[in-house]
Amino acid sequence: MFQRIYINNYRCFQNFDFKPKDCSSVLLIGKNGSGKSTLRDALMIFQKIGLDEMQLDRLIGQVDFYDSRMEIPIRFELEILINSRLFHYELAIDREPNNFHPCVLEENLEVNGEAIFSRQRRKITTKDQGNQEITLDMDVHKIFLPFFSTGERQTFQWWLKRIVLLSPAPGLMTGQATRTKGFDINAVNWCIWLSHLLNRHPAAYGKIEKILKQYPAMEDIDSFRFNEFDMDTKWLLVDFKSINKPLIFDFLSDGEKMYFLVALVLVSSEIEKPQFVFWDEPDAHLMPDEVDHFIRDLRGVFQRNGGQIFITSHHARTIRCFADENTWLLDRKNHSEPTTIRCAEELGSDWIQDYLAGELE
Repeated sequence: MFQRIYINNYRCFQNFDFKPKDCSSVLLIGKNGSGKSTLRDALMIFQKIGLDEMQLDRLIGQVDFYDSRMEIPIRFELEILINSRLFHYELAIDREPNNFHPCVLEENLEVNGEAIFSRQRRKITTKDQGNQEITLDMDVHKIFLPFFSTGERQTFQWWLKRIVLLSPAPGLMTGQATRTKGFDINAVNWCIWLSHLLNRHPAAYGKIEKILKQYPAMEDIDSFRFNEFDMDTKWLLVDFKSINKPLIFDFLSDGEKMYFLVALVLVSSEIEKPQFVFWDEPDAHLMPDEVDHFIRDLRGVFQRNGGQIFITSHHARTIRCFADENTWLLDRKNHSEPTTIRCAEELGSDWIQDYLAGELE
């Protein structure tokens, strides 16, 4: 479970310290430009490291340094609780003299306070399989964590790999699933995730159909299935009781596509637990009277199954589904100021009304 993230000198974050601790669901609110998407992008860096990305210049660019202050290192710290063990990972990034090329200044991993490896630029101190301390050299332009990942490093990397980041663009979502593409943040090729889940857990078909039928717009759905197009591609077809031929998923409305994605997240989080999901505005394409039901279902699934979900929203009904201790306000006075974060418990009893009216100080 996600315990803490610290970010310094990255985009709009200066000494940004967020500690959701054991909250299974977290709501992040704030005006556009306050830093919600920047937090998601920081998590994407960790996700890519989990997916074996080692080349630093594919993770960090010149524009990522806060206010172009490249003389100050970017620093990330991440604390994750996995099977009652606390993993603490640090990554500090600066640049080579006289050019931009980003390089690793520090990289460290601890578990319950015990060092798994520590790094200062090229020099890495770790232990071999016989628990003997060894020193390695590493290219300063590469991340060490995915390099021959074993033991505790492998456990931590596995958690990073399974991070799910969602900022759906339903108008671009397709029903095509290929064997060569991975899942993307905009859920354009979301069917890859669905196809993998159904291959591993065929019973997920019925669970997804049951959830879909709870929504009035989808209550006449009969079934859905994949149709093989060639060896590498298949298409999702949807059968409705009211029509006599299947529809290709691409022909569904934006809202209907989102119902499928909602059902997939709910079922996946129930079956493949635990999961960590960061979802930008999951309520954006739902009918207002469906928001409460969906948000409560989503929170309930993650609470029951030991997972964790972060949600961003501007929707009043979503905001009212969360308690103050689960709600965090990101604020940024202007583009020259860094982002701050406060728990809603600090905002006073009438903060929701003031926030929705744009009058919260």
